Amino acid sequence: MYYTCHGSACSATSAPLAKQLWNPVALFPADNNGTMISLPSVPSNGAPSITGTLTFGIETQSNNRLGNAAVLTVDATYGELTATVGSKTYAGSFLDTGSNAYFYDFGLFPYCQYLVGFYCPANAQGQSSLLQGRNGQTLAADFIVGNPELSLLANPATAVYAQLAGPSGMNGVDFGLPFFLGRTVFTAIENMTTSAGTGPWLGILNN
Repeated sequence: MYYTCHGSACSATSAPLAKQLWNPVALFPADNNGTMISLPSVPSNGAPSITGTLTFGIETQSNNRLGNAAVLTVDATYGELTATVGSKTYAGSFLDTGSNAYFYDFGLFPYCQYLVGFYCPANAQGQSSLLQGRNGQTLAADFIVGNPELSLLANPATAVYAQLAGPSGMNGVDFGLPFFLGRTVFTAIENMTTSAGTGPWLGILNN
Protein backbone atom coordinates (compact mmCIF):
# COMPACT_ATOMS: atom_id res chain seq x y z
CA MET A 1 0.00 0.00 0.00
CA TYR A 2 1.12 3.53 -0.78
CA TYR A 3 -0.10 6.60 1.08
CA THR A 4 -0.44 10.31 0.51
CA CYS A 5 -0.45 12.74 3.41
CA HIS A 6 -1.81 16.27 3.81
CA GLY A 7 -0.66 17.60 7.15
CA SER A 8 -1.34 14.88 9.70
CA ALA A 9 -4.07 13.17 7.62
CA CYS A 10 -2.96 10.23 5.45
CA SER A 11 -4.94 8.00 3.12
CA ALA A 12 -4.24 5.10 0.77
CA THR A 13 -3.42 5.97 -2.81
CA SER A 14 -2.23 4.34 -6.02
CA ALA A 15 1.27 4.68 -7.44
CA PRO A 16 2.39 4.28 -11.07
CA LEU A 17 4.11 0.97 -11.68
CA ALA A 18 7.38 2.70 -12.56
CA LYS A 19 7.45 4.32 -9.10
CA GLN A 20 6.56 1.25 -7.08
CA LEU A 21 9.26 -0.47 -5.03
CA TRP A 22 10.57 -3.76 -6.36
CA ASN A 23 11.25 -6.83 -4.32
CA PRO A 24 15.05 -6.75 -4.65
CA VAL A 25 15.20 -10.54 -5.10
CA ALA A 26 13.45 -10.19 -8.46
CA LEU A 27 16.39 -8.07 -9.67
CA PHE A 28 19.02 -10.73 -8.93
CA PRO A 29 20.66 -12.30 -12.01
CA ALA A 30 19.84 -15.79 -10.64
CA ASP A 31 17.89 -17.39 -7.78
CA ASN A 32 15.38 -14.59 -8.31
CA ASN A 33 11.96 -16.28 -8.40
CA GLY A 34 11.28 -16.14 -4.65
CA THR A 35 12.59 -16.76 -1.17
CA MET A 36 12.66 -19.48 1.47
CA ILE A 37 12.57 -18.64 5.18
CA SER A 38 13.26 -21.41 7.68
CA LEU A 39 13.04 -20.88 11.45
CA PRO A 40 13.24 -23.37 14.32
CA SER A 41 10.45 -23.97 16.79
CA VAL A 42 10.70 -22.60 20.33
CA PRO A 43 9.46 -23.93 23.70
CA SER A 44 6.01 -22.87 24.92
CA ASN A 45 7.60 -20.42 27.37
CA GLY A 46 9.63 -18.80 24.60
CA ALA A 47 13.35 -18.38 23.97
CA PRO A 48 15.91 -15.58 24.32
CA SER A 49 16.88 -15.83 20.63
CA ILE A 50 16.73 -18.04 17.54
CA THR A 51 18.78 -18.52 14.39
CA GLY A 52 17.20 -19.20 11.01
CA THR A 53 17.93 -18.87 7.31
CA LEU A 54 16.75 -16.76 4.40
CA THR A 55 17.54 -18.51 1.10
CA PHE A 56 17.09 -16.88 -2.30
CA GLY A 57 15.36 -18.74 -5.13
CA ILE A 58 12.91 -21.63 -5.21
CA GLU A 59 13.95 -24.96 -6.76
CA THR A 60 17.01 -23.28 -8.26
CA GLN A 61 19.65 -24.85 -6.01
CA SER A 62 20.04 -27.95 -3.88
CA ASN A 63 19.28 -25.95 -0.72
CA ASN A 64 15.95 -24.41 -1.76
CA ARG A 65 13.89 -27.45 -2.74
CA LEU A 66 10.14 -27.41 -2.14
CA GLY A 67 9.95 -31.01 -1.00
CA ASN A 68 6.48 -31.75 0.38
CA ALA A 69 5.54 -28.13 0.98
CA ALA A 70 1.86 -27.29 0.49
CA VAL A 71 1.52 -24.69 -2.28
CA LEU A 72 -1.23 -22.12 -1.74
CA THR A 73 -1.78 -19.46 -4.39
CA VAL A 74 -2.60 -15.95 -3.18
CA ASP A 75 -4.37 -12.90 -4.49
CA ALA A 76 -2.02 -11.06 -6.85
CA THR A 77 -3.03 -7.61 -5.62
CA TYR A 78 -2.54 -7.99 -1.88
CA GLY A 79 -0.97 -11.43 -1.47
CA GLU A 80 -3.94 -12.63 0.56
CA LEU A 81 -5.51 -16.01 1.16
CA THR A 82 -8.43 -17.24 3.28
CA ALA A 83 -8.09 -18.39 6.87
CA THR A 84 -10.62 -20.05 9.13
CA VAL A 85 -9.92 -19.73 12.84
CA GLY A 86 -12.40 -21.57 15.01
CA SER A 87 -15.76 -21.09 13.33
CA LYS A 88 -14.99 -17.74 11.68
CA THR A 89 -13.60 -17.22 8.18
CA TYR A 90 -11.31 -14.29 7.39
CA ALA A 91 -10.99 -13.65 3.65
CA GLY A 92 -8.17 -11.09 3.71
CA SER A 93 -5.51 -13.09 5.56
CA PHE A 94 -1.77 -13.06 4.94
CA LEU A 95 1.63 -14.20 6.21
CA ASP A 96 4.02 -11.50 7.45
CA THR A 97 7.40 -11.90 9.15
CA GLY A 98 7.31 -8.19 9.90
CA SER A 99 4.50 -8.62 12.46
CA ASN A 100 5.49 -9.90 15.89
CA ALA A 101 2.25 -11.77 16.64
CA TYR A 102 -0.93 -13.32 15.31
CA PHE A 103 -3.28 -10.36 14.88
CA TYR A 104 -6.96 -11.07 14.35
CA ASP A 105 -10.42 -9.97 15.42
CA PHE A 106 -10.83 -8.07 18.68
CA GLY A 107 -12.16 -8.80 22.15
CA LEU A 108 -11.64 -12.55 21.79
CA PHE A 109 -9.59 -12.74 24.99
CA PRO A 110 -8.73 -10.41 27.87
CA TYR A 111 -6.22 -7.75 26.92
CA CYS A 112 -2.84 -7.47 28.59
CA GLN A 113 -2.49 -4.94 31.39
CA TYR A 114 1.03 -3.79 30.56
CA LEU A 115 1.76 -5.15 27.08
CA VAL A 116 -0.79 -2.98 25.34
CA GLY A 117 -2.09 -4.35 22.04
CA PHE A 118 -1.86 -8.05 22.93
CA TYR A 119 -4.15 -10.73 24.31
CA CYS A 120 -3.48 -12.09 27.81
CA PRO A 121 -5.86 -14.99 28.55
CA ALA A 122 -5.59 -16.48 32.03
CA ASN A 123 -4.78 -19.85 30.45
CA ALA A 124 -3.33 -20.71 27.04
CA GLN A 125 -6.04 -21.06 24.41
CA GLY A 126 -5.68 -23.45 21.47
CA GLN A 127 -6.96 -22.10 18.17
CA SER A 128 -7.88 -24.39 15.28
CA SER A 129 -6.85 -22.75 12.03
CA LEU A 130 -7.10 -23.67 8.35
CA LEU A 131 -5.43 -21.80 5.50
CA GLN A 132 -6.90 -22.00 2.01
CA GLY A 133 -5.21 -20.72 -1.11
CA ARG A 134 -6.98 -19.32 -4.16
CA ASN A 135 -6.24 -22.68 -5.81
CA GLY A 136 -8.30 -24.51 -3.17
CA GLN A 137 -5.26 -26.07 -1.48
CA THR A 138 -5.66 -26.15 2.30
CA LEU A 139 -3.29 -26.49 5.21
CA ALA A 140 -3.99 -26.91 8.92
CA ALA A 141 -2.21 -24.16 10.85
CA ASP A 142 -3.37 -24.46 14.46
CA PHE A 143 -1.80 -22.14 17.00
CA ILE A 144 -1.97 -21.20 20.67
CA VAL A 145 -2.76 -17.85 22.25
CA GLY A 146 -0.77 -17.55 25.47
CA ASN A 147 -0.16 -14.93 28.13
CA PRO A 148 3.06 -13.03 27.35
CA GLU A 149 3.02 -11.18 30.67
CA LEU A 150 3.09 -14.45 32.63
CA SER A 151 5.82 -15.76 30.32
CA LEU A 152 7.98 -12.70 30.89
CA LEU A 153 7.51 -12.94 34.65
CA ALA A 154 8.70 -16.54 34.56
CA ASN A 155 11.53 -15.88 32.11
CA PRO A 156 12.50 -12.19 31.69
CA ALA A 157 15.03 -13.10 28.98
CA THR A 158 12.25 -14.19 26.61
CA ALA A 159 12.50 -12.38 23.27
CA VAL A 160 10.85 -14.96 20.98
CA TYR A 161 7.36 -16.09 21.99
CA ALA A 162 5.37 -18.39 19.71
CA GLN A 163 2.04 -17.80 21.48
CA LEU A 164 1.86 -14.03 21.05
CA ALA A 165 -1.42 -12.71 19.64
CA GLY A 166 -3.43 -9.53 19.63
CA PRO A 167 -6.51 -7.82 18.19
CA SER A 168 -6.66 -6.20 14.77
CA GLY A 169 -10.27 -5.51 13.80
CA MET A 170 -9.61 -6.17 10.09
CA ASN A 171 -11.29 -8.82 7.96
CA GLY A 172 -8.24 -11.01 7.94
CA VAL A 173 -5.68 -12.75 10.08
CA ASP A 174 -2.15 -11.42 10.15
CA PHE A 175 -0.06 -14.58 10.60
CA GLY A 176 3.02 -12.88 11.99
CA LEU A 177 6.41 -14.20 12.99
CA PRO A 178 5.08 -16.83 15.45
CA PHE A 179 3.54 -18.65 12.47
CA PHE A 180 6.97 -19.06 10.88
CA LEU A 181 8.51 -20.71 13.96
CA GLY A 182 9.04 -24.40 13.27
CA ARG A 183 8.23 -23.98 9.57
CA THR A 184 9.84 -23.36 6.22
CA VAL A 185 7.89 -20.83 4.15
CA PHE A 186 8.45 -20.22 0.44
CA THR A 187 7.25 -17.01 -1.22
CA ALA A 188 7.07 -17.06 -5.01
CA ILE A 189 7.25 -13.60 -6.54
CA GLU A 190 4.45 -12.43 -8.85
CA ASN A 191 4.94 -13.41 -12.51
CA MET A 192 8.12 -15.35 -11.75
CA THR A 193 8.35 -18.93 -13.02
CA THR A 194 8.83 -21.82 -10.62
CA SER A 195 8.45 -25.58 -10.81
CA ALA A 196 5.19 -25.24 -8.84
CA GLY A 197 3.72 -22.65 -11.19
CA THR A 198 3.96 -18.94 -11.74
CA GLY A 199 3.91 -16.71 -8.65
CA PRO A 200 2.48 -15.38 -6.49
CA TRP A 201 2.08 -18.33 -4.16
CA LEU A 202 3.16 -19.50 -0.74
CA GLY A 203 4.73 -22.86 0.04
CA ILE A 204 4.51 -24.03 3.64
CA LEU A 205 6.39 -26.95 5.17
CA ASN A 206 6.42 -27.97 8.83
CA ASN A 207 10.03 -28.53 9.92
